[in-house]
Amino acid sequence: MPIIRSIKLKLKTKTGNDSEYLRQGLWRTHKLMNDGIVYYMNWLILMRQEACGERTKEDIQVELLEKLAEQQRRNGRNGNLEQEDELLPHLRRLYELIVPSSVGKNGQANQLSRTFLSPLVDKESEGLMGTSKSGRKPRWYVMKMKGDPNWQVEQQKNREKRENNPAGIILETLKSFGLIPLFPLFTEMQQDIEWSPRKLIWWGRMAAATQAV
Repeated sequence: MPIIRSIKLKLKTKTGNDSEYLRQGLWRTHKLMNDGIVYYMNWLILMRQEACGERTKEDIQVELLEKLAEQQRRNGRNGNLEQEDELLPHLRRLYELIVPSSVGKNGQANQLSRTFLSPLVDKESEGLMGTSKSGRKPRWYVMKMKGDPNWQVEQQKNREKRENNPAGIILETLKSFGLIPLFPLFTEMQQDIEWSPRKLIWWGRMAAATQAV
């Protein structure tokens, strides 16, 4: 059974009209975080493809396909989804990877949000594909740079691991459907806020990590 933690927080601000902007800013920040959680939670509910409340499984799948068609058009495709029977199981499998507790496995919400969010919302991201151009280089690459003659053996092991990587296979399938990005970042939907580039992903990860358990 999931553990729910709640923290009581009391903020004391100055009174008077001069501090109205501060109180409004604090409230907007609080509301943005809650709205972000709802945004990503709704996507997880859709990808789960199970009955929720008064909505049947079929209702959920219809809404999911409508949103996917909309995103396809946003990505420059025609929005005419084909082979739905192939696409829907991949999205269910993606949900199980993001929410491993759904299949009786354990996972850290913060780590999962950092792992999955960028590849799903950024078409330039190479995360989960085993070809990331940033961060720690694969072991075979380091061995090659050091002149280790066994680097090709290690590279083959790495290639086989990538071929058996379910997340990579799912992302390749989504790309073939024109569905990377799979959905916009929540922050991109807030047109009245001028976000710094780094805050776009940071806010998304914060909101996603709060509910990816």
